[in-house]
Amino acid sequence: MGVKDENNIIIEAGSLEEALIKASKRFGVERGNIKYEFVSDSHDDAPPGRFGGVKIKIIDDFFVRHERFRNEIAIDNLIKQAEAFANTKDGFIRLEVVGDDVVLTIYPHVGAGKPVTIKDAYERLNNPRYIGLVKKSIMAAFEPNKVRKPHVVARLNPEYKDVDARPVFEAAGDKMGLYLKFVPPRGFGKFPKYDEIERLVYELGVKTQIDRQVVENAIKNRVSNSSFLISKGDAPVNGSDTRVEWRVERMGPEKIVYLRPDGSVDFKKVYLLSNIQKDQVIGDVLNATSGIDGRDIYGEAVPAKPGREKNIALGKNIVLSEDKTKIISSIDGQIKFECGVANVYPVYEIYGDVGYKTGNIEFAGSVVVKGTVLDGFSVKAGGNVYVENPVGEAVIEAEGDICLPAGFIGKNKGVLKSGKSVMIKFAEGGTIEAKERVVADLVIIHSRVTAGDKIEAVGKRGQIIGGELFASNEIMAKTIGAPVGVATRLNLGFDTLSLGYFESICNDFSFTEKEIEKINQAQNYLRLSRARGEKKIEGDIEEMIKRLDATRAMLETKWEYLHGEKERVLKEMNTETRGVVKVIDVMYGGVTINIKNVLYNVQSNIISSSLHLENQEVRIFPL
Repeated sequence: MGVKDENNIIIEAGSLEEALIKASKRFGVERGNIKYEFVSDSHDDAPPGRFGGVKIKIIDDFFVRHERFRNEIAIDNLIKQAEAFANTKDGFIRLEVVGDDVVLTIYPHVGAGKPVTIKDAYERLNNPRYIGLVKKSIMAAFEPNKVRKPHVVARLNPEYKDVDARPVFEAAGDKMGLYLKFVPPRGFGKFPKYDEIERLVYELGVKTQIDRQVVENAIKNRVSNSSFLISKGDAPVNGSDTRVEWRVERMGPEKIVYLRPDGSVDFKKVYLLSNIQKDQVIGDVLNATSGIDGRDIYGEAVPAKPGREKNIALGKNIVLSEDKTKIISSIDGQIKFECGVANVYPVYEIYGDVGYKTGNIEFAGSVVVKGTVLDGFSVKAGGNVYVENPVGEAVIEAEGDICLPAGFIGKNKGVLKSGKSVMIKFAEGGTIEAKERVVADLVIIHSRVTAGDKIEAVGKRGQIIGGELFASNEIMAKTIGAPVGVATRLNLGFDTLSLGYFESICNDFSFTEKEIEKINQAQNYLRLSRARGEKKIEGDIEEMIKRLDATRAMLETKWEYLHGEKERVLKEMNTETRGVVKVIDVMYGGVTINIKNVLYNVQSNIISSSLHLENQEVRIFPL
């Protein structure tokens, strides 16, 4: 057996020989190399081993230097300290009031704990709440055979006697609520239980349900001198007057933003207006109701106030249905609520710019912008669009006309798309599409313009410089091109409404031809590998060739369809269109004219002439 003693180890055995054998086995050293000294608990004068076992202390420091034994000693010391701490407990005093008696109980200390003294007891009892101290009983409480036993050592001062909390109930003036307040307890007074409160409430004649959670929380937290509602009646629901339940959002001055699917906010999409279609039901007329009676806390009826029948005020362009139950818009437009009355206006006016304050505009009627449309924003209208100030990198789409009296500087990103005509002061670096006409007062510079009928620039300057223009019937300007030979391309005689579809067919046709070429190359590669007996792929070469054959067959079928569609659309685009170019002053060299796929390159200036197709040639005629 080995015992750790601070930085040494003590070996116990029946004899010295046995102790040395144990030490030799434990430390792995010869017995003759072990240094030790005897340890005796008693009989200091007797020889070692005479009165039974032998204890020796290993004094050699080799195990102190060895990490394993150092750790063993450290852990053993930690265990000793923990055991000593666990077996240590301070003594303490417990005072209790039982009826009118004050009871003292002494709990002694354990181990190295701090003991309690008679002085400590007197200090605890030195309180005006306790009177008539019995010194004999106090002394007896400290006797060893009477500790942990209660002793009556004093009496409770009557002035400090415990008084329980007292509940006070108060009904609201309208009998629709019952309030509870606790008068605070005194001393160690207790709060009543919930069952007692419930009994007292129902003795008052209250019929409504008690809020148990409120009462129990007040008792648990010992809340006093504060009133809280513990029961309430069923309030009557007054009837409503004749009213309108709107089927559209009533947009206020606040902005309602749009959340993208990923949770981010699209600050350019702001809901500020409600679009209304003609004959759309925008509201339902609800008749007045009588209401629902209530009950007070004593179960007595509380009558409801009935609603009143009223006439519905109708605003502009709004009518009632034949059965007087629905409100209907008589036009397309925007609904506005003014002084509580709904109106539908065919024009949406913006007194400023279209930007982050308004968001992108989508309106069923016409839109008038007193400012401009800022870069990156858009306006889409079911009617006309009028923008007072110059427009830049914006997108404007209208089913009607687009009018920009201050001009359009598209910076190669701006787009104007009209279901009818586009009328502008000037255009530079943008895209313009109109199903009817495009009319510019000053100049069209480096723009892509498409018109279903005519493109005209015949105002003060009337110039077309650079870019590419498409018109079904006519392009007319005072000046076309520039003296320095700016490349300008005019395309006429096509159905421009089908031009986008034709370009899409051409792109698909070109892509299909490229895919067929790739399939052919892959097949040739695999067939050559098979003929040479080379294994170029992991899979089955024959299976791969079959798949390529099937894919090529599908692509060839698509090629035939696109080829036929291309010819058909091109033929339709060339029918029933005139294709005339009119220049009032001068057309400069560098202009290319394409009339129904017949090209004409202007080499020298053409003065005041008309150019159109005759016998599959572009002819020039004086105006």
